[in-house]
Amino acid sequence: MYSYVGSSPAAQVKVSDSPAYGKLPPPAVEKKGVMVYRAGERVGFSELKYHVGWMEKHPSNGCVYAAGSGKLRAYKVAADGMLEEFSSADALGNPAHFCLSADGAWALCANYSASTLSVLPIA
Repeated sequence: MYSYVGSSPAAQVKVSDSPAYGKLPPPAVEKKGVMVYRAGERVGFSELKYHVGWMEKHPSNGCVYAAGSGKLRAYKVAADGMLEEFSSADALGNPAHFCLSADGAWALCANYSASTLSVLPIA
């Protein structure tokens, strides 16, 4: 079984009113993508063109879904745990969180900046 950790901008070390400001140096390079772990050990990094926040495994189809760059994105999981995007849908905002329905047919996206909710079908 694999675990996934999405990237996010290094805002906590760059924003002056953040608790981490001045305590950590900003990273020399900000990587965008998803870190892949197995049994607590890092096994890879799926590099992407965008940061992803919330991630969730589908209850039955074996895919992983993630919120990133204003879209809900779907990824196939390769044998080595690496992710390959195969679909995306506009979330009608900038999703900070989403949840998949118990039957895996729907995604409910909470959009941060737009202060909206969107319901997207999962094919």
